[in-house]
Amino acid sequence: MEMIAFCIYHYTMLNSTFAAEINKMSSGDINERGQSYSYFRISLDIGMGILYLVLAGGVIYTKHFATLELSKGLMYAMSGMLALYGTFRIYRGIAEIRQRRNN
Repeated sequence: MEMIAFCIYHYTMLNSTFAAEINKMSSGDINERGQSYSYFRISLDIGMGILYLVLAGGVIYTKHFATLELSKGLMYAMSGMLALYGTFRIYRGIAEIRQRRNN
């Protein structure tokens, strides 16, 4: 019972401390953090898109995927889906860059 009371006390203390820190932050700090996250998200989209395209090419040029032997139809379907998703991720990153330039 004492352990539960101890945990509840520390949870409320941490929660109130965190709320006080959020209130102290200026709107400039919040915008700066949001902007840096946005740039991270753009680079993540483009980087992962390239990785998916490379993986799609690797699936096409390999006869075996991991320890399973894939049929040609499954191999082309898997690589096609990876290529489509990779293209989408790159497009999403580029669209976000264009939107930032227009604003």
